[in-house]
Amino acid sequence: MIVVVYALFLGFTFYFCVMADPETSPISRYISHTLPAKFIKLVGKVVGKKGVAIFETIMEKLLAIIYLTLMTGGYLILIMYGFPKALQSTHIPNYHVKVAHGLFFFALYTWRLTMTRYADELLADQRSDTLETGKETVISIIAALIT
Repeated sequence: MIVVVYALFLGFTFYFCVMADPETSPISRYISHTLPAKFIKLVGKVVGKKGVAIFETIMEKLLAIIYLTLMTGGYLILIMYGFPKALQSTHIPNYHVKVAHGLFFFALYTWRLTMTRYADELLADQRSDTLETGKETVISIIAALIT
């Protein structure tokens, strides 16, 4: 029973926080726009505008630390347990290990670029009258990061 409740909670969270479009889904809009706005307004009432700016800076840095911790932790686990097994396997070619190293460092590189540039700079090429599909948007963002 607990596993079912946990799976439903994760499914709900993943769908409404990651997949659902806030423009069309009221629950997603509430979770991604309304709740954070109310929270920041509450923080603003308690600590003022300067306090909100400090709070947002701390949260941004904290999320960066959490992201890097999870990313490097997963990579270290892969190095310690996954790569030795992949190299011993007769079914997995050895170039997979090199590709995994490259993808990790590419992820670090793109993260660094996004942390040192403003969103307007990254998405300058995205401004047009027509909406692109999600796949095209992701490809163009990656292209903007590389250039």
